[in-house]
Amino acid sequence: MKNVFVEFPDGSSVEVSVADNTELDDRFAATCLLTGERLWVNGWNATTIEPLEAMEA
Repeated sequence: MKNVFVEFPDGSSVEVSVADNTELDDRFAATCLLTGERLWVNGWNATTIEPLEAMEA
């Protein structure tokens, strides 16, 4: 599993956990790190998708 930050054109964002082999530019299943909710994310709609580790450094 890896944690990623996803931001959308309207300015909303979410931090999620995804499987290591997830294609992030497609529709993918994710788990919200804040609520634990299972989400479906349309990666092609995101303006930013970055590993959380890279953002914290």
